[in-house]
Amino acid sequence: MASIITTSLETITPAIAKDLLASSAVNRDTSAFTVLAYKIQMLKKLWKPWPGLDVDKDGHLLNGHHRCRAIIEADIPVDLYVSRGLDKDIQEIMDTGSKRTITQQLKMYRRGVKNRASIASYVSVCTYLLTGTRVRLSTIQDFEQWQAAFRKGLKWAELTLVSSPLCRPGPIAGSLAFAWLSDPPSIEDFGEKLVSGEGLRRGDPAHTLRRVLEKTSPGSRVGSYRNGMAHKVLNAARAHVLGEKMHRVSPNGVGRKYFVEAYASMKKAQALAKSWIITEELSEEELGDPVAGAKKEIQAVLSQTILPLQELGLSN
Repeated sequence: MASIITTSLETITPAIAKDLLASSAVNRDTSAFTVLAYKIQMLKKLWKPWPGLDVDKDGHLLNGHHRCRAIIEADIPVDLYVSRGLDKDIQEIMDTGSKRTITQQLKMYRRGVKNRASIASYVSVCTYLLTGTRVRLSTIQDFEQWQAAFRKGLKWAELTLVSSPLCRPGPIAGSLAFAWLSDPPSIEDFGEKLVSGEGLRRGDPAHTLRRVLEKTSPGSRVGSYRNGMAHKVLNAARAHVLGEKMHRVSPNGVGRKYFVEAYASMKKAQALAKSWIITEELSEEELGDPVAGAKKEIQAVLSQTILPLQELGLSN
């Protein structure tokens, strides 16, 4: 006889979360980053009750381990939908399905957005260049928070670069969208020259970069070449802004460092902080003392991969 499966909204206290974790027989390795991210959302009262927890017919936790650990660390009760009575074998296929990409979510929930695949790629490149690491954008909310930080540059890239087969790929257009904020007239001039190729001479940064792009197959502008190409684009853009000649473009981080410093010097830190998913500034008065401790923990975890907050003027 099949077991009866029920789903209801339950208040999961830290004590209940501990009991559920203790009941679990198997789970994948715990991600400290994920637990801390969930913890911040819970403390800020932004957590949604779904996805919830899955429990088998014997009371063993099958799915929701990171959520339970976050509840314990946040030390607050959280409302979650809990499905009970599942067959334990169902755990073998949990989290193995095809996840919705940002492009798919834009098509489903933001139908007015044009050039969805390109814009999603550009935002991904911008977040990488700002933070120095790949930021996982898993929801439409994550995407829009980050998009807001680069909105004007992205709009220009969409209007100017998307129509160019040479400049449309994410590492090219996304990098220039990131650079745009530091010096819009110079970056727009560089982008237009890169697209048209007109009036360029040997040694012009746009000419040198165009030669690289023309020799690079479309497929290699993504994947393993993505990061290196993004750095090449920023190095060429930096040389153009500074009026320097360039006969060879390298994938070092000089250009990225230049444009990151430009973000900080332009006092955009507060606007950027509001668009950050995890490292945004938090109000201890509004959210309570536990948030301050959680913020410090997250900064410690991210310190080796995300740019230190003081480099962007985000430190208190």
